[in-house]
Amino acid sequence: MGQIKISQLTPKDAPLSDTDLFVIAEETSDDYESKSITGHEILATARTGMQRELISGENIKTINSTSLLGSGDITVNTGVSLVAKKTMVTHTGGGLILIASEDISSHIVANSMIQVTAMYRKTVGTQNYTPRLYLNTSATLTGATLIATFGSVSSLNLINDNIANFAIDASGNLYALSPTLLTNTRYLNTLAGSVITIPSPCFLIWGGQLTNGSDTAVMLNSNVIKYA
Repeated sequence: MGQIKISQLTPKDAPLSDTDLFVIAEETSDDYESKSITGHEILATARTGMQRELISGENIKTINSTSLLGSGDITVNTGVSLVAKKTMVTHTGGGLILIASEDISSHIVANSMIQVTAMYRKTVGTQNYTPRLYLNTSATLTGATLIATFGSVSSLNLINDNIANFAIDASGNLYALSPTLLTNTRYLNTLAGSVITIPSPCFLIWGGQLTNGSDTAVMLNSNVIKYA
């Protein structure tokens, strides 16, 4: 074949193959020497110092079978979330009083569990203080449904520690479960075993009843946790 320009050669189809053979001119001390180089050698040289191509499930892990490659966010659901937190809420005055509330409508999920933990401390007086939990369509005790009664505390500066569990089915019903321990401060609530229709919207209400109107109690901390 006579001499032709490189631009006149037939283009090679992509991609470059390991077995492709190329002619190069290597500079010598006094001239150039023609040598061959394979496609594999060219690719290996080009990749030196570069990260290997990421292949999902091969050299980069997935999250819950979802590839990490591509754009956008990956939602990681642990199944446990904090719904509400109340701290240092003081209760003064006799009778049943609403001391805190939270709209938990968006957290009502079929086949899940809601757990409420609460710690109370009597700070003034020696008459009984009885904490309670309610559900209602608004943040009021009027027309509210009692779902748990916690242990009463009367002695000054004693701390009452409580846990109440509630299961939610696929039909919008709430089931009262027993707390984990049966003691004088953590015991079976009065509605254990009952089935309650969850209101919509759904407000969780912390109520408390002081026997003596001049006494004072404090809800030190209460967490509402959802297990979905």
